[in-house]
Amino acid sequence: VARINADLANDLGNLVSRSLTMIRKYFKGDVPEPAESTGDDDDLKESSLALIDKYHGFMKELGFHKSLMAIWEVIGKVNKYIDSMAPWELAKKDRDRLATVIFHIVESLKIISALLWPFIPGSAEKMQKALGLTRWGKDLKMTDVSRWGTGEKLNRVKEVPKLFPRVEMSTEEKGGTMEDRGMEEGKELISFQEFQRLDLRIGTVKAAEAIKGSKKLIKMTVDIGEERTV
Repeated sequence: VARINADLANDLGNLVSRSLTMIRKYFKGDVPEPAESTGDDDDLKESSLALIDKYHGFMKELGFHKSLMAIWEVIGKVNKYIDSMAPWELAKKDRDRLATVIFHIVESLKIISALLWPFIPGSAEKMQKALGLTRWGKDLKMTDVSRWGTGEKLNRVKEVPKLFPRVEMSTEEKGGTMEDRGMEEGKELISFQEFQRLDLRIGTVKAAEAIKGSKKLIKMTVDIGEERTV
């Protein structure tokens, strides 16, 4: 549940959602043509294109987890890029700069969607269709997304899919409260005042041996400042 909410719902799902929402809000669903790029734009482009070669290398050696880690590293960079570029502020004062930022986000998402397809094909295809790609799934080739900004014209962004809704767990699904779990196991919990009266010690086990004739008991010599046999 934690991985779904963090990696999928927050990192990827929220990235796609807010990116597509900005395209619809600021450009009526049409991906804009970029103006002159800056160093931040070039860094994102370089990271996204370099991801393709890393991905191929990891997949050839069956390093699937490494492929996913590399993808999520770029997903993190796109999220940071959005936060630092603040498109919502650019929309008020610099439309050319806004267009360049949105363009770089979309190109990065095209690559991410293609690389994710072998792992989550259904969600990857939803991304590709929402981005306005005219081909998706197995028909979308790496050569289609590796040509930065020179591929076929995109269709208008018409919808913003909720790819990964957050998973909310009830108390029962989490296993109940501490009190619930204690009672379920037939154990009554002590009060805090009783807990304060306990004499808890930390010791080092110096020796341990099986007790002849027993399958569960072990004889231990424990050092808690003085050696004791337990």
